[in-house]
Amino acid sequence: MTRTERDRSDRRTKISRRLRREATPFERRLWSRLKLLDLPQGHFRRQAPIGPYFADFAHHGLRLVIEIDGEQHGYEAGLSRDSARTAYLKLNGYRVLRFWNTDIRDNLDGVMETILHAAAEPPTPSPSPAHLGPARDGVTVASREHPTCEAGGGEVPHLRRDDIDGAHSC
Repeated sequence: MTRTERDRSDRRTKISRRLRREATPFERRLWSRLKLLDLPQGHFRRQAPIGPYFADFAHHGLRLVIEIDGEQHGYEAGLSRDSARTAYLKLNGYRVLRFWNTDIRDNLDGVMETILHAAAEPPTPSPSPAHLGPARDGVTVASREHPTCEAGGGEVPHLRRDDIDGAHSC
């Protein structure tokens, strides 16, 4: 490993540690359940670096990423960042499950059921255009139902670009 690679790795490790220390209450709550799971091919990691991103939770053996989204993810800037992030993860063979903070708060058992169902499915094969299916706005997506997220007295849009046809499940 070159000095530059080692420096980059050290920086990413420091960022991961900081993100774990500063975890949201919703991340902590989900982690308290995820760390108890006995899954094949390894375990979930918190704030796992994958390319330029840090996944809230990643199980590399199952090629499964879990993201927890606050209300900022329901607005245009958040949607755009999330679409790019999801596209990158999917192009690298990961399945992505996204849950709103309110899902973790109000329906943790349902969230865990969804995660266990996804973990029981075989990992995503190596990505290729034939496996990706139709794309929308340059992002390959899959359908999912998504609960409404209430914020500040108003409704945050609950349909996300990558919810239309993508690997985003609740």
